[in-house]
Amino acid sequence: MISAGLWYKELVECRKPVLVFGVLLVLLVPVILYEWWIPGDWYKTHESPGAYLYPGGFDDILFTPLGELLWSSWFSSVLLVVSTAAAVVLGMRSLAGEVSRGTAVFLACIPFSPRDLVTTKFFSGACLLMFTMLPSGLVFHGVLLGESRLFPTNLFWESYLIIYFGALVVYSGTMLISSLFSRPMWAGLVALFFWGGLAIPLYFPGTRHFSLFHHMKAAEYWTGIQESLLIYLGAALVIILALYELTVFCWGKKEL
Repeated sequence: MISAGLWYKELVECRKPVLVFGVLLVLLVPVILYEWWIPGDWYKTHESPGAYLYPGGFDDILFTPLGELLWSSWFSSVLLVVSTAAAVVLGMRSLAGEVSRGTAVFLACIPFSPRDLVTTKFFSGACLLMFTMLPSGLVFHGVLLGESRLFPTNLFWESYLIIYFGALVVYSGTMLISSLFSRPMWAGLVALFFWGGLAIPLYFPGTRHFSLFHHMKAAEYWTGIQESLLIYLGAALVIILALYELTVFCWGKKEL
């Protein structure tokens, strides 16, 4: 069961990091666009609407500058990094923050089970991540849709969805770590090292497929190697569910 009061409390208390990360993403949109902008139109010599492909690492693949802009400069760098950072910041304060403020004892005294608390925290975090990422997507979409008939609308929002679900995995894992600590700062440091360690396989060709962040980049999806969006979302949901159950268990065993 989701507590409406606690859900609203989470939205109010976390409004500052959401505002900071959300505004940062919106401000980075014109920075990225300015680097690639050509007055009048987007690279008129590239007219193949199917050539939005991964710009490197695959032989004999053509890509448009607009496709490189979207994949390399935005999705696999700016949006990936900022959404991951937002997920860590929101997740580290989710449960450890209740302990540090002393409100965890109050929550334990009311008819509110550990599962109810974790469920409410998860869905409030999902909403906060959406509020963080969505405005920049709308700005990017509005500008590019009006400037280029080659803009791949479906691929654009599907890539947003893949990164959003990846950020939910990071948030869920950080919330699990947060349930083990009494200070958000310690939870955040452990989460930073944990997710940083999981990013290491990304930099080696033989191991990059084992990295969550490689799949958040959705390289195979952009190149058509993996054509099913459900593969990404289904795998993310399984991981999120496992992390959710572990968090419920750990929080239920925690001595407040």
